[in-house]
Amino acid sequence: MTRPIYKSAVNSLPEQITQGNLGLWHDKFYDGWPELTSGQDAWKTKAPQKIEWIQRIAGGAQARMKRAPKSGPSCDTQDLVAELVTRQKNLIEAGHGRLWVFSTVSEFVTGLGQSHPMENGFAWHYLLGEPYIPGTSVKGAVKSYAKWKSDGDENCAQVVDRMIWFDALPLNSLKLQGEVMTPHYGDYYAKGLPPSDDSAPVPIPYLTVAKSQDFLFSALGSGEDLDLAEILVEEALQWFGIGAKTSTGYGRFVRHVTIESAWKDALAREQEAHEREERLARLSPWEREMVEDGFDSNEDRFMRAVTEKWLDRMEDSNGDGDQGYRIALKLKEWLNDHRISSNSRPSLKTQQKLLRIEHVIANHANHR
Repeated sequence: MTRPIYKSAVNSLPEQITQGNLGLWHDKFYDGWPELTSGQDAWKTKAPQKIEWIQRIAGGAQARMKRAPKSGPSCDTQDLVAELVTRQKNLIEAGHGRLWVFSTVSEFVTGLGQSHPMENGFAWHYLLGEPYIPGTSVKGAVKSYAKWKSDGDENCAQVVDRMIWFDALPLNSLKLQGEVMTPHYGDYYAKGLPPSDDSAPVPIPYLTVAKSQDFLFSALGSGEDLDLAEILVEEALQWFGIGAKTSTGYGRFVRHVTIESAWKDALAREQEAHEREERLARLSPWEREMVEDGFDSNEDRFMRAVTEKWLDRMEDSNGDGDQGYRIALKLKEWLNDHRISSNSRPSLKTQQKLLRIEHVIANHANHR
């Protein structure tokens, strides 16, 4: 096997494709060339060499999937994929767009028309070295389906046009596999000759994304447009498919709501934590300490803190400006909400606490 590069560079390339940009390997370092320097067959490659190359690329993808992610900054493909997906999620969430996760239910292939020594190319993300779907392809597939569904009504297609469609990114390193199509009537398709049974079938290998691989789809737009787009993109990917060879069942996706729900729950927790931090930042130090003791989250824990700490802190701070008074008001409010019922008298211990609190409040009023 040879490569069309300088001999001094050939020896520096590893035999096993397990690291680096897999797309760069596939597009630039094909080594299935015959050992010829001139003549009609020079720089022509045959099916066995193509199949072997595809198997090596698929094997390299499989090896990458098995590597554990590294901690800290890394150029490992899985880490780069995770970082780019996180960036895109943050961008869409900041722009109040929509995120959808879809999983392949059939083999998926895109970029077959791109130039390659194997005659069939493949679309690789130039940064990740992973298969992806360009945003223009997503938009085109959804718009085509919208026109079909609306029976040519341009209003439905205009909704797709008004939106911003992003590249569909893999959520992890993807599993790849080889497929072979075997046209039996090559002269009929290539030269227009009548098909006949004596034509020699020519196997054509090509690379595909396997089933059960997850992709992130996303778009920005107005609320009403996004509601319609969500219906269109789900139906388009399920019924029409995307990429090449959709007429033979390739490129079908189904929505993966489990991952989406997990993301929404995580986002809600992040927003709740952020709001809590903002609220705590507006509080005084002793108010933040109350929150940490369970003022608004754990009734039993805060009641213990009232007994063991806050009543004494209130009385000790009574002469320190208004702090003791403000603590007393806060404790009175909390006890009224959590320990005093309109249908029954408070317990003896609660009454004793309230007496201490009322004493501090009355002292503050007398000294004003």
